[in-house]
Amino acid sequence: MRLLESEALVESAPHQAPVVSDVRIEELQEIYDLRRLIECDTARRGLERVDDAGIGAVESALEALLSADPQDHESGFWEAHRQFHFVVLEAGLDHWRTRILGRLWQVAERYQRLNTLVFGSADGETSAHIEIANAFMSGDSERLVDAISEHLDHTERNVTAGFRAAHSAEAGQ
Repeated sequence: MRLLESEALVESAPHQAPVVSDVRIEELQEIYDLRRLIECDTARRGLERVDDAGIGAVESALEALLSADPQDHESGFWEAHRQFHFVVLEAGLDHWRTRILGRLWQVAERYQRLNTLVFGSADGETSAHIEIANAFMSGDSERLVDAISEHLDHTERNVTAGFRAAHSAEAGQ
């Protein structure tokens, strides 16, 4: 239970049974605002330090991500997804960025899963990940920042639209 609580998947109060955390659009927006600020800056500063090993690591992480099936819960997709994003940012990470982003990714994963499994399509995400990798490998920091920002914007838009549509359908019943 403590693990689920640390991942913001359940909430507990003293002398009460734990309950599943709500999906809140406001939380989604806060998380993605912070991710855009920190990840874009981290990617930009890291790209200045990247070497051939870093480029190879991104290529390998992209291959692992593309070979994993997001619909197959045993495929390791979510670990490959997290690893891909981490490898892109790795050269720009320091202690505090790693801690803060780790927590943001942890809380954001349920929204990412909603996007991929419920409201979105893995195809759109595949092209976004390929663009991020290509921008990284080209060494073009502005292209990389744009690709990361658009990827985060896309997820936020899909989850928001899907969430609102689901709530409208519930209200109409």
